[in-house]
Amino acid sequence: MMRFLNYVLISFLLKYNYAAILVCEYKRELSDYGSAYTCDAQNFQDSFENRNVTSAQGNHEADNSDEFVTKLFMKKQFCPYLPLNTGSIFPNLEIFYIMNSNVKHLLKGDLDGLNKLRTFDVSHNPIEVLQADFFKGHDTIEIISFYDCHLKLIDHNALNSLPKLRKAYFNYNVCIDYQADDEDMIESLAERFSYNCEDNDHQIFHSGKNDKSHLKEDKKAVHVEDKLPFVKSNAYWILFFLLLIIILLSLILLKTVTTKFGSNWIEFKNHLISGQS
Repeated sequence: MMRFLNYVLISFLLKYNYAAILVCEYKRELSDYGSAYTCDAQNFQDSFENRNVTSAQGNHEADNSDEFVTKLFMKKQFCPYLPLNTGSIFPNLEIFYIMNSNVKHLLKGDLDGLNKLRTFDVSHNPIEVLQADFFKGHDTIEIISFYDCHLKLIDHNALNSLPKLRKAYFNYNVCIDYQADDEDMIESLAERFSYNCEDNDHQIFHSGKNDKSHLKEDKKAVHVEDKLPFVKSNAYWILFFLLLIIILLSLILLKTVTTKFGSNWIEFKNHLISGQS
């Protein structure tokens, strides 16, 4: 019994101190760049504190490994924030799809390590803000898609770091509904963002101390918001763990009472025997 309780306790601690692990179904798919060896992510979830991917698990096709993966496909996962460190796991990743997975926040540095990235698709996610520096340092990107997101604020310089960009999908957003798939249309996006998607009263796009403090306040707010579903999803674990503690204490108490009662009964029995003698 004690061994079982120890096992459950260890599982509980791991549950709340885990490093994110990608469980992949590996397969080959067609892409804009030919055949792509793909990690199709299964049952992945993260939070702001736990989104650093340390490894990928799954059965590779013959003669393949993580180094051969060029596409990461994530659909209907739970990722309020983009997973980090995927470039270390898949150093040749070119295509990153994370669709309909509850992504809410895109932060500077999210794409660090993805040095060969060519397609970035976050369609069907409740993303509201695209900041100017999100794509900074990723000039290899050719295709981006924010199709059916909730974009309300887009800095007019958001795409300045993408000289190779040839397709950009911003269909069905709050401030813009537009698809750019040639050079002239791509060049028109900055003006469209400036006219439709910049709020001059919103400090997130302005320089200065007020901007930084406002951004910090926004981040604190969204961090608290994103912890709520994580806590709710683990409420049963907490209750189960507390129940096990109660059971353990009850067993210890029962053993103590039983031992004491047994000792008293033996003394009483010996007393009767000696009295009869």
